[in-house]
Amino acid sequence: MGSPITLILNFYHLRFVLIFNAYNVYNNKGNTMKKSGKLSRLGLSVLLGSACVVGGTLVADAGLLHSIEHTANKAANTVVKDTNTVVNAVTNTATSSTKILQSEVSSLANQAKATYASVINDVQSGYTASVNALKAAYTAALEAVFRATGNAFLSSAKTELTNLQSALLNLDNDGKAAYTRVRRAIPVGQFTTTVAQDMKTVAAKIGMVVGKNVPKNVTNSSWGIPLGGGGGKLIFGVEGDVAFVMNVQPNSDGKYACGIMTSVGGSLGASAETPQAEVSTGIVWQPGTISDNQGWSVGFGVSAGVNSGLGIGLSWGVSKGMSGASNAIPGINMDVWVGTGEGVDASFKAGYSKLIWQGTC
Repeated sequence: MGSPITLILNFYHLRFVLIFNAYNVYNNKGNTMKKSGKLSRLGLSVLLGSACVVGGTLVADAGLLHSIEHTANKAANTVVKDTNTVVNAVTNTATSSTKILQSEVSSLANQAKATYASVINDVQSGYTASVNALKAAYTAALEAVFRATGNAFLSSAKTELTNLQSALLNLDNDGKAAYTRVRRAIPVGQFTTTVAQDMKTVAAKIGMVVGKNVPKNVTNSSWGIPLGGGGGKLIFGVEGDVAFVMNVQPNSDGKYACGIMTSVGGSLGASAETPQAEVSTGIVWQPGTISDNQGWSVGFGVSAGVNSGLGIGLSWGVSKGMSGASNAIPGINMDVWVGTGEGVDASFKAGYSKLIWQGTC
């Protein structure tokens, strides 16, 4: 067990080491290594002095030990206080980061503009060609056919669309965090494994699986999360967007085809008439795989076609001609927002989509 003096020495030695380490951590914060090194040497000298015994007598300055202990205790309390402040700040930031505010949209769009600069000209050229094709083929009767087909689709798929709207509005914290991480990753232009997992998480939570909320229960279809919030106008100079997309059904190996899709015109245009503080939540969905949904398109926006607070853009691929497309199931661009102000660009117009990267995830 040792003598009483030895026990006292051990007690003070251990206590001093604990409080001194806390003090050293505090001192290191924001100071140079040189300053920290000087303090460490002082601490080492005091520790050696406090451990010396001459003829059974403790050689240590109790006043000095008490003074250093008092200073270190004060520093340790400051460390705890500062640490709690940092933890609270990080927690609050993590909570608020599940929302993208309107004030953030411009910076995300500018970053996306720089990331996708190499494809902007191709997208704009494709869009111009699509506009010219629609001008050449347009008749009022053709537009009427597309609008009738679109209205019929909204009616027949109302249950799935309503469920999707509700699922997007009521995402839990994990779902919101995953959705927002994907949205913030779009301007970076890298479809990482984290993005892929987040996409799968969101798909499960909103029912974007066959047999649940997939419109018309189309097995061979694809979906995605767009940057949205009007950012596309800043990227392409016209109404447009960039989305991370993936097939609804996995391949035979269990992996999903995924990619980065740029879209201009056509189905886009759903937006709140009264600007909301928080950017609307949206998804895209198309019949066919991600690689099937490229090229020219025509479409228009519809508000309150299903429910209040829901704007939907409808689009049909027309690269192979207008006539057959008018009878097909349209792709959708869905925007959901909180509030009563809603409106879309309902004009019948041309669009263009280009898959600029494809892989598996």
